[in-house]
Amino acid sequence: MPYIKQVDREGFEPALEALCEIVRNRLTFGNVPPIAMFNYIAFKLLRLLPESYTNMSAGMAGFNDAVEEYRRRFMNPLEDLRREENGDV
Repeated sequence: MPYIKQVDREGFEPALEALCEIVRNRLTFGNVPPIAMFNYIAFKLLRLLPESYTNMSAGMAGFNDAVEEYRRRFMNPLEDLRREENGDV
């Protein structure tokens, strides 16, 4: 995953933390399903891209890469843990 240097993250952090707080509250107290919430947020961000195939493809690739990174770092270890707890299929 292409990581952004700490210094380059500074401009994003306040807005992302505010968005994360809204998402945390909605996950806890809201009635919007997580899949709908993340779909809405991702779509709104992708719509910011200038309309060219290269930009649109790069935007989709960025989200796909983030999904794969999430799977590698969080879902795969959970799957391994559950397999150890419950036995392999």
